[in-house]
Amino acid sequence: MKANGVTVNGETFKTDYVSGGLFSLDGVHPTSKGYGILANQYIKTMNASFGLHVPYVNINNLPGLPTVQQLGKLGDKNIPIIPYSAWKGFNALWGSGF
Repeated sequence: MKANGVTVNGETFKTDYVSGGLFSLDGVHPTSKGYGILANQYIKTMNASFGLHVPYVNINNLPGLPTVQQLGKLGDKNIPIIPYSAWKGFNALWGSGF
C-alpha cells in the first residue's frame, strides 16, 4: 500500500497523510473506509481458510474523509483545502456548528 496504494471500486487509497484516504486525521487509525478495506482482507482470509461465505464490506457505503481539493500554505506548512460542501457534511453529521 505504501508504494502503490490500493484501488477499491475505482477509488485509490494511499498512505499519504490527509489526502491518502486510508488513515484518519490523527495519522494512526484507519478511516472508516480504511477499516472496511482491512475487514475485507480478514473476510477474504477467513472465507478461503474455513470455507465460509461471509460477504465483503461495501466500501462505497462507508463515510470517508473529504477529498482534498488542493494544498494551501500556512507559513511554511502545507495545509489541505477542503471544499465547503464537505464542511457542511461534517456539520450535518456531527452538528459541529460550522
